[in-house]
Amino acid sequence: MSWIFGIIKSERGASILNNYKNIHSNTLLKLSLPKLYLAFGGIDETFFYEVRNESKDAGWAVVGLGIQMSGSCARFMNKNDWKNLFSQEILQTDSLDGHFAALRWNKDNVELYTDQLGIRTAYYGKCDEGICFSTRLDWVAKKTGLHEINQTALGGRWLLFNQLSYHSCVKGIERLGPASYVLIKNGIISRHENHPWLPEFGNENNSQVKIILESLVRAAIESGRPVSLGLSGGFDSRTLLAILIAIAHKRFYTHSFGEEMDPDILISEKISRDFKLPRQYFNEPVPDPEKLISLAKSFVAQNILVEPASSIVKQRYYSQQYINGHLIIDGGFGEIARRHYLNRIVRLGRSALKGKNIDKLFMLMRVPRADIFTAECSRQIEDAARLSLETALNNMPPMNEIGIENFVDLLAVRTRFPNWGGLEQARTDAYVMSFMPMVQPSFLRAVFKTDVKFRANGCTYKDIIQSKEPRLKKYPLVKSGTTYPFGLPSVPAWIFVKTKNRISRPFIDTTPDRFLLQIKDYVRDLVHSTEVRNWYGYDRTKILTIIDKYYKGDKRYTKAVDWWLSFELWRQSLIYL
Repeated sequence: MSWIFGIIKSERGASILNNYKNIHSNTLLKLSLPKLYLAFGGIDETFFYEVRNESKDAGWAVVGLGIQMSGSCARFMNKNDWKNLFSQEILQTDSLDGHFAALRWNKDNVELYTDQLGIRTAYYGKCDEGICFSTRLDWVAKKTGLHEINQTALGGRWLLFNQLSYHSCVKGIERLGPASYVLIKNGIISRHENHPWLPEFGNENNSQVKIILESLVRAAIESGRPVSLGLSGGFDSRTLLAILIAIAHKRFYTHSFGEEMDPDILISEKISRDFKLPRQYFNEPVPDPEKLISLAKSFVAQNILVEPASSIVKQRYYSQQYINGHLIIDGGFGEIARRHYLNRIVRLGRSALKGKNIDKLFMLMRVPRADIFTAECSRQIEDAARLSLETALNNMPPMNEIGIENFVDLLAVRTRFPNWGGLEQARTDAYVMSFMPMVQPSFLRAVFKTDVKFRANGCTYKDIIQSKEPRLKKYPLVKSGTTYPFGLPSVPAWIFVKTKNRISRPFIDTTPDRFLLQIKDYVRDLVHSTEVRNWYGYDRTKILTIIDKYYKGDKRYTKAVDWWLSFELWRQSLIYL
């Protein structure tokens, strides 16, 4: 990720060193002052800064991407835009789109800010010198020596769709949530504020949603950089493609990565070929074990259990995109505008939501990853997950006032965006300039003002495709490894896919198996290591069983081994070994 790492000295803290390169990676800018150490890295396109005087004890810096929306016109922020914003005594970020973490320093004071949705975040904790802060949790953990796992955060992250709180996953380390502001004075935390995002709700038509989405896509085209769309067989990237064809035909690329026979790859390839769009397809051989282990460790340290370690096989191509200088557009989280997220709760948990039946909701939202912990540790993690679910629901607006559809969509925006999508966005910020048009506050505000009937079954996106490029309707969509007709509403599409997958075998992604087989010796050595044997939370009998059965050929244990490895690599990323 384009990153920040800093230490501010307290009155009685140890002396600031000239370099902490044993913790952070190579820098774009480094400042070492008697009471302040600052380091920044990533790529120039996602890092802006200004040092305001010769003594270097005042300035500002931003990592990520800022977007200014004037009326219905969007524009990517440059250094002058940020400079004007930081010239204000109180930094006003509540009108900005984009994803960013911002820092302002002045002598002994440091201020930290995050974007409205909390897509980018930061962490801080006490260290020998005073306060250490960074956009990377693993670096703060290493510097502070804090590495005990915070089950309050882990519970939802391990057992549910995603974490539901803004807590750090490490005890003693604090995390910035959406629209956060932290003030550190003389090495002491003076203020810490989080402001969960809250839109207005209405029953308007979908015209403003269409206008704003097109404006965000147009901002990418007008950025002066070649644009590349991550094209799959899904609804959301298809909608962005329709807009791009209409406003910038042959002035953009498409890209995709994955196995050759994946329906997502097949559909994206056919569309790109039929429309004569330049396309980049990535499907390189799995790296050698040493390289693969290194990639997986870095990925998991930043990903924090959002995806399993094997995902790095597909997620390793962004640096190649950056070599080609592209601005990446991604259709991530477009489900909100088509009312397609948490529908299981809408269909089966309506009464549970009204009555706040945590047991029923917990079962509806549960996504088991791997059974690897002792009975006591498992109980504690589950209790923490239930508590986080109850707390998240209590912090939401009353469901009877905003409606169940708005309720679950807002819950997704508040919890899934910062706790799931934001971590991968932060990681890729170090390699390529990228953004998700459908994860922007201005777009989402328009979505929540729109009547649910325009969102259900992807009506708004279908309208966009019909008006911009109706030929795209002839291509099927992809879900759960199979294709289904474009025009099917959500429930019939779900039934169609279920039925089709019973009749014919869907595509099975072999990436996790190829990953695990490539590092077979490493996994078997790791499970017998001192670090694994001595960690109190593991049930080693369970872990040894799933690893033994998997490597004897039982593919039912692929997911469990993948997730155990992910957890262990993440746990070790927090400490010096």
